[in-house]
Amino acid sequence: MTAGNSANYDNTASWNGYAATVTEVGTNGGPSAANGTVVTDPAVAGLSKTSVSCAAAGGAVCPASPTVAQLEGAGLTIPALPNGGVITLTIAAIVTAPNGTISNTATVAPPAGVTD
Repeated sequence: MTAGNSANYDNTASWNGYAATVTEVGTNGGPSAANGTVVTDPAVAGLSKTSVSCAAAGGAVCPASPTVAQLEGAGLTIPALPNGGVITLTIAAIVTAPNGTISNTATVAPPAGVTD
């Protein structure tokens, strides 16, 4: 699984300071549970993440207190992600680039031994 987002904006306007929201959704299509899946979203030029929240559905369980440092570093470990489970990360950010294109890509890594 991978999740990603791109923010494109007018090169002639300054978007520096613009508040942005990035939503990343990960779904386990099974057949196995993927408990211990790790989601990472490294820092990117032009976008400063300020907070991250998590919502779970389908029996999935969010990390207790997700932080931007965890997300951009070693990653957020999802405690429970059963077949059909869904995790939605909502990331608040501030655009720090004066103009251009910002590409933000998250990666979802299943735990060792889990294959589809």
